[in-house]
Amino acid sequence: MRNGIGAPAVLLVALLLIASCSEAAPAPPQSSTATETPQRGGQLVLGGPADISTLQPVLGFDNISASVYTLIYATLLETDPATGELRAGLAERFAVTNDGKRVTYALRTGLLWSDGTPLTGADYKYMVSATARSKKSPNKAVFKDIVGWDDYVAGRTDDLNGVQLLDGGRTIQIDMRRGRCSALRDLGSYPPLSEAQFGAYWDARTRDTTTTPSLPES
Repeated sequence: MRNGIGAPAVLLVALLLIASCSEAAPAPPQSSTATETPQRGGQLVLGGPADISTLQPVLGFDNISASVYTLIYATLLETDPATGELRAGLAERFAVTNDGKRVTYALRTGLLWSDGTPLTGADYKYMVSATARSKKSPNKAVFKDIVGWDDYVAGRTDDLNGVQLLDGGRTIQIDMRRGRCSALRDLGSYPPLSEAQFGAYWDARTRDTTTTPSLPES
């Protein structure tokens, strides 16, 4: 009598082979009965390769510090991250003459500092004036072509007359000694500083300081 494999055993082996060659069926997706609503607020912690050196934009020179104080102080213009084009920031309108010697920014209405005081063109002029008289600021090259810059830096005048405020301080008009194709972007990339607050710590005509009141715009 010969030994053989019965039909049930053959069927079992075939089923095992089929099972070993097939992929497990994916689990059905779980249905969600609740929709999460984004919540405003909270904290986002970002790391950096080094400590910041200052939160004072007039004195800032390194990218690490700039990456922080640009989150605190808004600028006249912003750059569209998708296109690289200039777009409105604190200034809702901006223009430059064909010869590049006059730049104009019109501020948005209703701008306030965090203490409730109005943000005006005087705060931008204060920042430029502080940069001009500062012995530590690395940003002088951005503004040095403004009309009256040399006289103001040397102390021959106490008014930087190349920066004029019109419309009650809402419009900033800047006259340059020579044209610069990047003037609109360059001058619009620096933030106003609250003269009312910084004036208690920083005399724009006489000295530097690293003391920084924290007053982001709203």
